[in-house]
Amino acid sequence: MAGKPIEVAYYYRIKWGHHEEFIELFKKNHYPVLKAQIETGRILEIRTYAPKFHGDGRSDWNFLSVLVFRDWEALATSTDKEIAKR
Repeated sequence: MAGKPIEVAYYYRIKWGHHEEFIELFKKNHYPVLKAQIETGRILEIRTYAPKFHGDGRSDWNFLSVLVFRDWEALATSTDKEIAKR
């Protein structure tokens, strides 16, 4: 019996003046790893958000990524061994 998809939100606080650099590094380094997880079926979806307006009342994050995992088992399964093989 397959479980329901699980959404996990990761909040980032990027240092002032480094937002563009962070986005570039995220796209270059982290996104390909996440995309590979989509190809294996472990992750179903990746969504990213950034506030549109400065001073929207929340200052504890300025970049958010939401990963939708296939189920709890996929979330709990470590892929370190698979990554090490590459």
